[in-house]
Amino acid sequence: WRSTSRRIAAVQGDAAAGLAAVAAELEQRYGDREIAVGSWHGDWTPSNMAGAGHRLSVWDWERSGPGMPVGMDAGHFGFHIARKVRKLAPKPAAAWTGSWIGPVLEKMGVPADLGELMLALALLEMAVRFQEARGGVEVTDPAYLGALQDLLLNR
Repeated sequence: WRSTSRRIAAVQGDAAAGLAAVAAELEQRYGDREIAVGSWHGDWTPSNMAGAGHRLSVWDWERSGPGMPVGMDAGHFGFHIARKVRKLAPKPAAAWTGSWIGPVLEKMGVPADLGELMLALALLEMAVRFQEARGGVEVTDPAYLGALQDLLLNR
């Protein structure tokens, strides 16, 4: 969380205040919760995997790493499916993922009531990544920050 907070503090431009606000909301809602950490893929989507028989091949591991909340990949996967496969706008995509993620987390040994948190952390990671990628190039994808603000701030 400290690393994410430092990355948010370094964001410049219009998104800085929005990212800071959702980070503060996450701390208020979930700061006292204990969560399991482990490794994550970082971009767990159907476009980064293929099945052949009883085998699954997965690629695009450059964003993988340790020390991440168990369940963030599920949040990322669900939101990606909702946006890219089901063609939902960001707010309904977040709602659909929220309705889907609880049972998935339980199968992973993560309490189902952490579904909103895992989705929010995945969206936050993507929103921060897009802001970091700007580096002099106009790169925008309002889906992540917009969905995150709707999920946490605009109820």
